[in-house]
Amino acid sequence: MLKYVFVFLLISTSANAKNFIVEKCFAEFEKYSDVAYCIDSTRNENIRKANVEQWEFLKKNPRYRFPGQSLNKCFGLPRESKIHRVESTNDRTVLYYKSSIKPCIR
Repeated sequence: MLKYVFVFLLISTSANAKNFIVEKCFAEFEKYSDVAYCIDSTRNENIRKANVEQWEFLKKNPRYRFPGQSLNKCFGLPRESKIHRVESTNDRTVLYYKSSIKPCIR
């Protein structure tokens, strides 16, 4: 019994009678679980519609999806190797590095 009172309080506090979504869901469904599902799915749909512009921006600029990559101009681009050439002999390997490199290849 206490569980049902708690669920009713949650529904009544976050969804008052003036709310259009709640009125619509209460008119369509009788079970509280169906009403809660209707309210949640309708609100999620409204949130998705509001965030369409943001998701389009993220599709065009994927580096903004990862922390610390917004200023990384080389995100997703191939990088130039620092090693110029490698010489191997029987007892050692010598690496020759480039004097300067470009941060990313475009």
